[in-house]
Amino acid sequence: MKGIIFDLFGTLIDSERLFYPISLTIAQETSLDVLEIENAFKKFYHEFFSGYHLKEFKPETAYYEQLLSKIKKRFRLAREVQYYLNFMFTSFGQFKAYHDVEVLKELFESYTICILTNADNVFAVKAVEKNSIPHHFLITSETAQAYKPSRKIFEFALKKMRSEKTDVVFVGDNPEVDIVGALNAGIKAFLIDRKAEPHDRHSETLRLSNLFELRSLLKD
Repeated sequence: MKGIIFDLFGTLIDSERLFYPISLTIAQETSLDVLEIENAFKKFYHEFFSGYHLKEFKPETAYYEQLLSKIKKRFRLAREVQYYLNFMFTSFGQFKAYHDVEVLKELFESYTICILTNADNVFAVKAVEKNSIPHHFLITSETAQAYKPSRKIFEFALKKMRSEKTDVVFVGDNPEVDIVGALNAGIKAFLIDRKAEPHDRHSETLRLSNLFELRSLLKD
């Protein structure tokens, strides 16, 4: 085994409440309930981002502009969409890494580490830099012009790493985006499942409860 490809948000970065910071800001401006706003973000996110890997490529910024336009209309916000977009992307770059990400310092010495994320450069780079995550390559969907689970973005990563698909493993938290994408590209995949949630479709996929478990698994 020569390399490891990691997803970023949800795998290395704790982004469970991705829209909480922007929702809180809007709640403070409007005196509306923050959970109502956060739930609206989640609903509209699913609406705009569902199946976006099958469409002609556009950076995530384009989708978030549409999402925020709908949020602005829904809650009758006074500020321009660009203001909220800038705030939201800044907040994305401020999320903290999980504690077990420290194992990458050790893995970095023996394996080629690639971070592969459905994200624009503007916030993915900041999140990685803020948390000082060791890596050799950081590949965003914006750079690859493709989104997971498309095979194209995985093949782009392999080319950058100068590796064959049999020489790397992939670690991600999203069964339908990360695991399906990696397996379809012929790459062995590990599901990081810190909450031990049921995923019937991927019951045979090897699961990790934390990233420290990679130490022993990679030696097998």
